[in-house]
Amino acid sequence: IDVLGDLSAVMAQGSHDAASERRIQRFYALQSVLSTITLRNTNDLTKILHQRLKDDFPDYHLFDLISGVQFFANKPTTVHLKHTNHFASAEHNNEIYQYRKIRCDVPTQASESEITMSEGKMHD
Repeated sequence: IDVLGDLSAVMAQGSHDAASERRIQRFYALQSVLSTITLRNTNDLTKILHQRLKDDFPDYHLFDLISGVQFFANKPTTVHLKHTNHFASAEHNNEIYQYRKIRCDVPTQASESEITMSEGKMHD
C-alpha cells in the first residue's frame, strides 16, 4: 500500500536563475555594508540602522533592516541587544512604520577582556 503517494511533486528542486542570483548578490552587498558599521551604545538600534542603510544601501527595503538587526544579534558577545517595551516610528517610502525599540549595549574594553577571561576559565 502506498500511504504517502508520489513525493516527487513536493520535493524541492534547486534552480539557478537571474532572480536568485540578484538575491545572492544583494545579500553579500548588505553583509558588506553591515560589516562596516561600528555600533555604539544606543536606546534605538533600529533608528541607527534605518538611517545608515537608507543612506548607504542602494534600493533599501525594510526587510534589509530586519536582516541588519539579525546580523548584529547573531554576533556572539560583541554587542548586547535588548528589545524594550518602548515604541518609535520610522518613515520609509512615504509610509510610517511603528517598531519596538532595541537597546544596544557595546561592552567596554575592560568588559570584553573580562568576558574573554571568564570564557577561558569555563573551558579549563
